[in-house]
Amino acid sequence: VTVYPNPFNSSFTMSFLGLKNMKFQMTDMSGRLLISYDDVSDQIIIDGVDYLKNGIYLIYLSKDRIHNRRTLIKN
Repeated sequence: VTVYPNPFNSSFTMSFLGLKNMKFQMTDMSGRLLISYDDVSDQIIIDGVDYLKNGIYLIYLSKDRIHNRRTLIKN
């Protein structure tokens, strides 16, 4: 699983080739859910998030027993 660019400004891409029907979530450091998508496969492009404040965010990718977390920086 790769996330780029990191840090990001207004968009980022998360690639997870070969993984299907995953759940994607993005939260701030307090755990507040900001973005959520179900049934994503291979890659997700998040665009237009320049409204987010500069800081650290957590992104989660999960399905059944697969759980992946990445830290993302907005600047």
